[in-house]
Amino acid sequence: MAGPRPRERPTRCVYTGRVSRTRRSIPPARALLLASLMLGALGQAAPAQAEQSATLDDLRRMAEGRPLAVVVIKGYWCQACVQQLQALSKRLDEVRAVGGAVVALSNEDQGTNAAFKRKLGFDFPVLGDPGGRLLERLGMWMPEMGHPLPGFVFLEPCRPHVIRRPGRIPGRLLTDAVIRTLQQLATRSECTPRI
Repeated sequence: MAGPRPRERPTRCVYTGRVSRTRRSIPPARALLLASLMLGALGQAAPAQAEQSATLDDLRRMAEGRPLAVVVIKGYWCQACVQQLQALSKRLDEVRAVGGAVVALSNEDQGTNAAFKRKLGFDFPVLGDPGGRLLERLGMWMPEMGHPLPGFVFLEPCRPHVIRRPGRIPGRLLTDAVIRTLQQLATRSECTPRI
Protein backbone atom coordinates (compact mmCIF):
# COMPACT_ATOMS: atom_id res chain seq x y z
CA MET A 1 0.00 0.00 0.00
CA ALA A 2 1.40 3.35 -1.02
CA GLY A 3 1.75 6.10 1.53
CA PRO A 4 0.93 9.75 1.01
CA ARG A 5 2.63 11.43 -1.93
CA PRO A 6 5.65 13.49 -1.01
CA ARG A 7 5.22 17.21 -1.42
CA GLU A 8 6.77 18.50 -4.60
CA ARG A 9 9.16 21.40 -4.26
CA PRO A 10 8.31 24.52 -6.23
CA THR A 11 10.56 25.01 -9.25
CA ARG A 12 11.24 28.20 -11.19
CA CYS A 13 10.69 27.97 -14.93
CA VAL A 14 13.82 29.13 -16.77
CA TYR A 15 11.77 30.56 -19.65
CA THR A 16 9.11 32.60 -17.89
CA GLY A 17 10.48 32.95 -14.36
CA ARG A 18 7.17 31.73 -12.94
CA VAL A 19 7.11 29.31 -10.05
CA SER A 20 5.53 25.94 -10.77
CA ARG A 21 4.46 23.45 -8.11
CA THR A 22 4.33 20.48 -10.46
CA ARG A 23 6.20 19.08 -13.43
CA ARG A 24 3.40 17.01 -14.87
CA SER A 25 2.76 16.96 -18.58
CA ILE A 26 -0.60 16.55 -20.28
CA PRO A 27 -1.53 12.86 -20.69
CA PRO A 28 -1.58 11.78 -24.37
CA ALA A 29 -5.35 11.16 -24.44
CA ARG A 30 -6.08 14.62 -23.03
CA ALA A 31 -3.54 16.20 -25.42
CA LEU A 32 -5.28 14.54 -28.39
CA LEU A 33 -8.64 15.80 -27.14
CA LEU A 34 -7.29 19.35 -26.73
CA ALA A 35 -5.72 19.24 -30.21
CA SER A 36 -9.04 18.03 -31.66
CA LEU A 37 -10.91 20.87 -29.96
CA MET A 38 -8.37 23.47 -31.13
CA LEU A 39 -8.45 22.19 -34.69
CA GLY A 40 -12.23 22.08 -34.61
CA ALA A 41 -12.21 25.76 -33.69
CA LEU A 42 -9.87 26.41 -36.64
CA GLY A 43 -12.12 24.41 -38.98
CA GLN A 44 -9.68 21.49 -39.37
CA ALA A 45 -10.14 17.75 -39.06
CA ALA A 46 -8.92 16.02 -35.93
CA PRO A 47 -5.42 14.53 -36.24
CA ALA A 48 -4.80 10.83 -36.69
CA GLN A 49 -3.19 9.30 -33.64
CA ALA A 50 -0.65 7.15 -35.51
CA GLU A 51 1.01 9.93 -37.50
CA GLN A 52 4.53 9.44 -38.75
CA SER A 53 7.26 11.59 -37.21
CA ALA A 54 9.82 13.62 -39.13
CA THR A 55 13.27 12.09 -39.56
CA LEU A 56 16.80 13.41 -39.95
CA ASP A 57 16.66 12.32 -43.61
CA ASP A 58 13.56 14.51 -44.07
CA LEU A 59 15.51 17.49 -42.73
CA ARG A 60 18.48 16.83 -45.01
CA ARG A 61 16.17 16.47 -48.03
CA MET A 62 14.48 19.78 -47.23
CA ALA A 63 17.87 21.50 -46.99
CA GLU A 64 18.55 20.69 -50.68
CA GLY A 65 22.32 20.92 -50.15
CA ARG A 66 22.18 24.16 -48.14
CA PRO A 67 22.93 24.72 -44.46
CA LEU A 68 19.71 24.29 -42.52
CA ALA A 69 18.54 26.02 -39.35
CA VAL A 70 15.99 23.90 -37.50
CA VAL A 71 13.98 26.07 -35.10
CA VAL A 72 12.80 23.79 -32.30
CA ILE A 73 9.70 25.04 -30.51
CA LYS A 74 8.04 23.80 -27.33
CA GLY A 75 4.60 24.43 -28.75
CA TYR A 76 2.42 27.19 -30.09
CA TRP A 77 1.58 28.17 -26.52
CA CYS A 78 5.24 29.28 -26.13
CA GLN A 79 5.13 32.98 -26.97
CA ALA A 80 8.94 33.30 -27.26
CA CYS A 81 8.99 30.41 -29.76
CA VAL A 82 6.24 31.93 -31.91
CA GLN A 83 7.95 35.35 -31.88
CA GLN A 84 11.20 33.76 -33.08
CA LEU A 85 9.38 31.96 -35.91
CA GLN A 86 7.65 35.18 -36.97
CA ALA A 87 10.95 37.11 -36.92
CA LEU A 88 12.66 34.48 -39.10
CA SER A 89 9.70 34.41 -41.47
CA LYS A 90 10.04 38.19 -42.00
CA ARG A 91 13.75 37.83 -42.82
CA LEU A 92 13.56 34.69 -44.95
CA ASP A 93 14.94 36.55 -47.98
CA GLU A 94 18.14 37.28 -46.01
CA VAL A 95 18.38 33.61 -45.01
CA ARG A 96 18.10 32.57 -48.66
CA ALA A 97 20.60 35.26 -49.74
CA VAL A 98 23.32 33.77 -47.52
CA GLY A 99 22.58 30.32 -48.93
CA GLY A 100 20.62 28.89 -46.00
CA ALA A 101 17.24 27.36 -45.31
CA VAL A 102 14.91 27.29 -42.30
CA VAL A 103 12.48 24.69 -41.02
CA ALA A 104 10.52 24.62 -37.75
CA LEU A 105 10.17 21.45 -35.69
CA SER A 106 7.65 20.78 -32.93
CA ASN A 107 6.19 17.70 -31.29
CA GLU A 108 2.73 18.59 -32.61
CA ASP A 109 1.03 16.56 -35.33
CA GLN A 110 1.07 17.76 -38.94
CA GLY A 111 -2.57 18.90 -38.85
CA THR A 112 -1.91 21.23 -35.92
CA ASN A 113 1.31 22.48 -37.52
CA ALA A 114 -0.43 23.19 -40.84
CA ALA A 115 -3.24 25.09 -39.11
CA PHE A 116 -0.87 27.28 -37.12
CA LYS A 117 1.41 27.79 -40.13
CA ARG A 118 -1.56 29.21 -42.05
CA LYS A 119 -2.78 31.24 -39.08
CA LEU A 120 0.63 32.79 -38.33
CA GLY A 121 1.78 33.06 -41.96
CA PHE A 122 5.10 31.20 -41.86
CA ASP A 123 6.89 30.98 -45.23
CA PHE A 124 8.93 27.88 -44.37
CA PRO A 125 8.09 24.25 -43.61
CA VAL A 126 6.88 23.25 -40.14
CA LEU A 127 7.50 19.59 -39.33
CA GLY A 128 5.98 17.49 -36.58
CA ASP A 129 7.58 14.89 -34.38
CA PRO A 130 4.72 13.68 -32.14
CA GLY A 131 6.76 10.79 -30.76
CA GLY A 132 9.76 13.00 -29.99
CA ARG A 133 12.19 10.51 -31.57
CA LEU A 134 13.90 13.02 -33.89
CA LEU A 135 13.95 15.66 -31.16
CA GLU A 136 15.60 13.15 -28.83
CA ARG A 137 18.15 12.21 -31.49
CA LEU A 138 18.98 15.90 -31.95
CA GLY A 139 19.38 16.32 -28.19
CA MET A 140 16.40 18.68 -27.97
CA TRP A 141 13.85 16.58 -26.04
CA MET A 142 13.12 16.95 -22.32
CA PRO A 143 11.45 13.66 -21.32
CA GLU A 144 10.84 14.79 -17.74
CA MET A 145 8.87 17.80 -19.03
CA GLY A 146 7.16 16.02 -21.92
CA HIS A 147 8.06 18.66 -24.52
CA PRO A 148 11.01 19.79 -26.66
CA LEU A 149 13.82 22.01 -25.45
CA PRO A 150 13.43 25.19 -27.48
CA GLY A 151 16.43 26.34 -29.45
CA PHE A 152 18.21 25.85 -32.75
CA VAL A 153 19.88 22.95 -34.51
CA PHE A 154 22.08 23.66 -37.52
CA LEU A 155 22.81 20.98 -40.12
CA GLU A 156 25.73 21.22 -42.51
CA PRO A 157 24.94 20.18 -46.08
CA CYS A 158 27.79 17.74 -46.75
CA ARG A 159 28.73 16.59 -43.29
CA PRO A 160 26.86 14.70 -40.61
CA HIS A 161 27.63 17.49 -38.12
CA VAL A 162 24.88 18.90 -36.02
CA ILE A 163 25.37 22.15 -34.11
CA ARG A 164 22.96 22.63 -31.19
CA ARG A 165 22.11 25.90 -29.52
CA PRO A 166 19.52 25.10 -26.84
CA GLY A 167 17.48 27.66 -24.98
CA ARG A 168 15.49 30.73 -25.82
CA ILE A 169 15.14 33.94 -23.83
CA PRO A 170 11.74 35.64 -23.94
CA GLY A 171 12.00 39.07 -25.53
CA ARG A 172 15.40 38.36 -27.11
CA LEU A 173 15.29 37.31 -30.75
CA LEU A 174 18.28 35.49 -32.18
CA THR A 175 17.52 36.08 -35.86
CA ASP A 176 20.83 37.85 -36.59
CA ALA A 177 22.79 35.01 -34.97
CA VAL A 178 20.87 32.42 -37.02
CA ILE A 179 21.62 34.24 -40.29
CA ARG A 180 25.30 34.66 -39.34
CA THR A 181 25.62 30.96 -38.49
CA LEU A 182 23.99 29.90 -41.76
CA GLN A 183 26.33 32.22 -43.69
CA GLN A 184 29.39 30.73 -41.95
CA LEU A 185 28.20 27.19 -42.66
CA ALA A 186 27.51 28.05 -46.31
CA THR A 187 30.99 29.48 -46.87
CA ARG A 188 32.87 26.61 -45.20
CA SER A 189 30.69 23.77 -46.53
CA GLU A 190 32.09 23.10 -49.95
CA CYS A 191 31.04 19.60 -50.86
CA THR A 192 33.66 17.30 -52.33
CA PRO A 193 32.39 14.42 -54.45
CA ARG A 194 32.78 10.92 -53.05
CA ILE A 195 34.83 8.44 -55.06
